[in-house]
Amino acid sequence: MSIRIYNPVDSMTFGQYEGTALGKVFKYHPHYVEWAIINIPEFVIDINAFEKLPKPTPVHLQGAYEQESGFVKLVIEKYNVKFDGVERRGNQLYPKDGKGFLYISGNEFLSLIEEFIRDKGYKPQQYDFRFTYNAKKVNEDKCSEVDENEEEPEPYYEVPDHDYEREYFNAMTDGQLGDYDEFRERGGDLDKVDDWSGK
Repeated sequence: MSIRIYNPVDSMTFGQYEGTALGKVFKYHPHYVEWAIINIPEFVIDINAFEKLPKPTPVHLQGAYEQESGFVKLVIEKYNVKFDGVERRGNQLYPKDGKGFLYISGNEFLSLIEEFIRDKGYKPQQYDFRFTYNAKKVNEDKCSEVDENEEEPEPYYEVPDHDYEREYFNAMTDGQLGDYDEFRERGGDLDKVDDWSGK
């Protein structure tokens, strides 16, 4: 199984936030990133890159699910449901009275949070999140595995008598500037080919 080291601009390739940039997931749900480090064997991040990001603003730690919160009102308005406050468990919002639940995908949940912040004027507080020692150790151990599993690059061998300029000329001009040898005799060079092709 190949392991890559993810950065904040990379997209999640699994789970409830699949397809979303990791920086965005970290911003609103940093504990999910930490959970993935510990529980997903092929998930490794550049922790330093994440720690340089602005502090996350996870709304679920700031009372956003309480009965009178704007977030719950937004959910009610958006999905035409009636909740007396909610609890979030994974991708499900549960009414506190225990009757039924509303499934919302992780990406949809992040969109709701952004809408809540943008359109409803909600100003979440920054959260001083730090990856735990355990998460850092697991990540570091997996980074070591990545280094050990890197294959030696194949040695580069020059192919004797291979005319790269001729191949480049032919590929770029497709015969529109005539024969390569004649082009060279007239003083042509690859810079002129690039100028001609607009490169």
